[in-house]
Amino acid sequence: MTLNKGSWSWRRDTDISQFLTTMEMLSTFIETISCGGNMLMNVGPTKEGTISPIFGERLEDFGAWLSINGEAVYGSKPFRIVVDPMNANVRYTTQTSSSSVLRARSLVQELKEKVRERKRIKEEQLERERKEEEEMLGEEG
Repeated sequence: MTLNKGSWSWRRDTDISQFLTTMEMLSTFIETISCGGNMLMNVGPTKEGTISPIFGERLEDFGAWLSINGEAVYGSKPFRIVVDPMNANVRYTTQTSSSSVLRARSLVQELKEKVRERKRIKEEQLERERKEEEEMLGEEG
């Protein structure tokens, strides 16, 4: 899975709407793992070899989710009931080393709030940068 919907590599002309959201990324991952699959996540570096902030943000979100739900991922296999019949956001796996049943859920509301807050902060940062640039251009002109 690539985080950039339009390319398998980094593109400087990409806007935020062309990236998978944290929820889209986690939903795909949870569905894949609960069915016994695995996933390779593509993160395209810039020509300088750096990772753009949007990729870093998604990887941090993914790591935060794994720190809570990792037991339902690592060393797991599909359970006989994959999707919770009462809540489609919950998927089940079981550990290969024991008979315990584990659940992974995407925590939709918390993640949406986190994404909204980051978007708000980013927009404020971009607005500050735009104003600073206008001020600098005004002083030069």
